Amino acid sequence: MDLTAILKSAILGLVQGLTEFLPISSSGHLIAAKEILESEASLAFDVALHMATLAAVVSYFWRDLLELAVHPRRFPLLALLALATIPGATLGLLLGDWRETISPWYAVYGWFFSASYLLSSRGKGGDAHFTELGPLRALGIGLAQSLAIFPGVSRSGSSIVCGLYLGLKRESAARFSFILSIPLILGAGLKSSMDLNAKTIADAGGLLAISFGMLLAFLVGLGALHLLFRIVRSEKFSLFGWYNLLAAISFGAYLFLRA
Repeated sequence: MDLTAILKSAILGLVQGLTEFLPISSSGHLIAAKEILESEASLAFDVALHMATLAAVVSYFWRDLLELAVHPRRFPLLALLALATIPGATLGLLLGDWRETISPWYAVYGWFFSASYLLSSRGKGGDAHFTELGPLRALGIGLAQSLAIFPGVSRSGSSIVCGLYLGLKRESAARFSFILSIPLILGAGLKSSMDLNAKTIADAGGLLAISFGMLLAFLVGLGALHLLFRIVRSEKFSLFGWYNLLAAISFGAYLFLRA
């Protein structure tokens, strides 16, 4: 049993579960964690984290997903979700390989960008429910979500803030954002899983380490979703901008001093 591999998997699982849903960028945090832990990116673990966070978001929104699946009156909303998924899926296919090779400094730049739009969202939002979205507004939220291809840019943060600017209620903007993330998380996981083999699993520390990281990512992810919706309802969502600013400065200082 490789205790070091299990410990690293546990840390990365905690980071993924906490940061995938809070507007602080899971990709940025995983880059920072891997740099600090001197841990090489593992394909098998990447797939495992995608599946764990997918399970968390499906578990949290199962009622919404069931209604979308069985009620014909929701079919127009399904069409809007499909439309809003196109920008993120397109950028993922075009830039996915590029993202795996970029400098960790991109996470710093992304966090600064995230801080700017989150801090600007204070007091924003309207009275619309996401079922009232038209094609243009749905596509706009999809475009905002696609910016998360750049490390440090939060998928949930960019899409929720865009929804607020387009007049959605705060909780409705968050709910649409996470339902919209499901096909992208699933697609990213399936794309990565095509290259899985015994070696990639061994490189991740084995099945025990992977499973432990997955469990932590799932449980912490559920907790993070509950926390986020409490914060959204309290109208303190913009405060995450200060966290992103601190993350950018701290990780930037670490990279500068290490160079």
